[in-house]
Amino acid sequence: MTNPSNRLSEVLSHFNSGDNQIGYRRLIDSVFETNELPLFRQMLAFCVFFDTHSENQEKILEKATALIQKIEQSNALPKPRLNKPLVQLKQVYKTYSKSGFGLKAINLELHQGEIIGLVGENGNGKTTLLRTIAGELSIDSGEMTYGIKKESEDDYTVQSRIAYIEQRLPRWYGTLTDNLQFVLSCQGIKGEENMLRSELMIARLGLRPYKNLSWNKLSSGYKTRFEIARTLLKNPRILLLDEPLANLDIRAQQTILQDLRFIAQSAHNQMGIILSSQHIYEVEKVSDKILFLKQGKPFEEEQGTVFDSTASHLVVELELLNASKREVETHFNPLKPTEIIFNGGIYVLRFEETTMPQVLASLANSALHVVYIRDITRSASRYFLQP
Repeated sequence: MTNPSNRLSEVLSHFNSGDNQIGYRRLIDSVFETNELPLFRQMLAFCVFFDTHSENQEKILEKATALIQKIEQSNALPKPRLNKPLVQLKQVYKTYSKSGFGLKAINLELHQGEIIGLVGENGNGKTTLLRTIAGELSIDSGEMTYGIKKESEDDYTVQSRIAYIEQRLPRWYGTLTDNLQFVLSCQGIKGEENMLRSELMIARLGLRPYKNLSWNKLSSGYKTRFEIARTLLKNPRILLLDEPLANLDIRAQQTILQDLRFIAQSAHNQMGIILSSQHIYEVEKVSDKILFLKQGKPFEEEQGTVFDSTASHLVVELELLNASKREVETHFNPLKPTEIIFNGGIYVLRFEETTMPQVLASLANSALHVVYIRDITRSASRYFLQP
């Protein structure tokens, strides 16, 4: 978990570098963490100024610096860290009686500030696992315990601290703002605080231009952003996301993933996140662990069920323009690849003793036209590549 002072220094560095959009989002997060209404008011005023004076870098930096200084003077203290896992699964099995498909031997621990990427081809149990952790499905055997549960609490109370965002979002009625304010009112937050929190969350997810729109007038990508905004206002301890990137454009995907990393490490609203997605590379950039499911079972390598490879061999993914497999084999023969797989336009090469700099140097001195090259030695994406 990042120190609050370090986080504020990071926010200021974004504004100093002219990265105003990311600084803007991080500044809202920092204000949320203070829980102080005067700072909420000042942040909302900054949001209005930011929208109307986005080209005035000098003034934006001046106002952002002043607000950061006030946050530093806040009396808000970080919440104590929970030492045990938020949720722990030991040898969990879950089988559907009609199809016979199910989860097998799932072992998983989710801690505060941690993101677990859940990957696997469609129909391999990702949604089943998320629904099981959310409490929607019961397990057949094994053990699933929640560190967020107190001794006297029932399962319903525990489930209220778990937020599960499904791939198919439920329809809502009224405006976006109305719905966010309703979520807050259900938590007993009313009046000015309700308005400030909903407005800041709208700004935080880039929804200000759409805040008065209804379901039918929003794109699927903005509906996803809205659902995340509504969920975050509930302050969950565990956040489960089922393919949240599916309806987002590339830029929005990167933004949401960056934001999830920052939110997970919050000093005041601590949570753990499990994120399922087919966007393997993007998810791996923000995940602390990757769990790869194949036919409902974790893919087991030398390191166990959670993929965290430390293998010394090199695996390279390579796309070339108009190069035959024979040409590729001839070119790389001096580097002694143990395997060359051609997978629909993509080559996968495995080496035992060769390093990535050697591969790059070899290509630099060749006539091969490289479209892209990627080291996937420690990437779960290599499990999707079949000869």
